[in-house]
Amino acid sequence: RNMLRHSVLLLLLAALPLIHAFSPAGKVVGLSSLGRSAARFSPLPLRAPLTSNRREQGSMAARHGMFKMSGGDVDSLKQQLLSMCDAARQGLEGPASPDFNAVVDSLIALNPTPSPAASPLMGGRWNMRWTSEKEILFLLEKGLFGLPCTSVYQVIDTEAGSLTNSLDFEEESFLRVGSTFRPGEGERFDFKFQSCALKWRWLEVPLPPVGEGWGSQVYLDNTLRIQKDSRGDMLIATKA
Repeated sequence: RNMLRHSVLLLLLAALPLIHAFSPAGKVVGLSSLGRSAARFSPLPLRAPLTSNRREQGSMAARHGMFKMSGGDVDSLKQQLLSMCDAARQGLEGPASPDFNAVVDSLIALNPTPSPAASPLMGGRWNMRWTSEKEILFLLEKGLFGLPCTSVYQVIDTEAGSLTNSLDFEEESFLRVGSTFRPGEGERFDFKFQSCALKWRWLEVPLPPVGEGWGSQVYLDNTLRIQKDSRGDMLIATKA
């Protein structure tokens, strides 16, 4: 019994800094003093919504033909971006290069979906191809107590208004965070955590949902998502 309690405690301490790894804005609330000391990766304060002059100018340039690209050119940009994601090992190779960011910016300027956060295209399973989120990259590289990470993905149900974030590991282990999904105007969506669970081999521990915030869906089509958040992180995902 003491060994079981010790295992549960270790899992709880390990999980608390990681619960908001999926958080687009990461406003963490309600942690105990122990949890706060364990949460090494505290989120940064919220910044202004991601509708800067640079973004607006890029979109205007695309509308007025400064980016004269056909559908085939957009497909080429997408393929180039995904090849870069693979070469970067989903972000493990370090920060995005200038060339990487240039391709991202070109696609954002050509976003084909008005009000992407409210689009039904958001629904479904989205597999992570690249992220700058340090907590996710830590688990992707180190695994969970010796168990390698096998996949990182989101499942969004636009009708039910739910978003589930998952990291899966070998031996049927996982970290999952369920939240609400509330589209706002344009690119922005809000969320609030509702559930969290960590499973390591035979031991599964429910954890309290402790976060809420918002993200900005800056590019969306039927196969590709690019998402930025107020912490300055970026997620690139493809539909399963």
